[in-house]
Amino acid sequence: MYDLRNVTQYKKYRRNKKQEKINKQKIYNKSDKFASKLRKAATKAENILKKRLKQENIVFDFQKPIIHNKNFRIVDFYFPRGKLLPLVVELDGSSHIGKQQDDLLRENFLKEAINCEILRFRNEQVYKELDNIIYSIKSKHVLMMTQT
Repeated sequence: MYDLRNVTQYKKYRRNKKQEKINKQKIYNKSDKFASKLRKAATKAENILKKRLKQENIVFDFQKPIIHNKNFRIVDFYFPRGKLLPLVVELDGSSHIGKQQDDLLRENFLKEAINCEILRFRNEQVYKELDNIIYSIKSKHVLMMTQT
């Protein structure tokens, strides 16, 4: 703790605050750059779901970086206004096979960072059960874009 009445401690406090701001900006830049690469290399299932969500006028962010405690994760779909909590939808392709432990760590990170609800679907479900996925998202999500 700093005694801000002491000039030396105040200067140290200001330096630390400035460094924290610089570090946050570095993390943000790194996460944003990585998210941009993922957006450009979106999977077929991600593109199908993204297109359908837009058709349904559902408000979402695609490949959104979530930053917490000097770390970040990129979520496939982020819905900022869930009924109770923000909603995250993750699509699991073949790269997730055998990585249940990693997925659990990721879910714990997201719940700690933004206190969200998480829905997971396999890519095959997007191809075969898209209407059910949209229904699940709508039942957890309320913010829709207004028609203009």
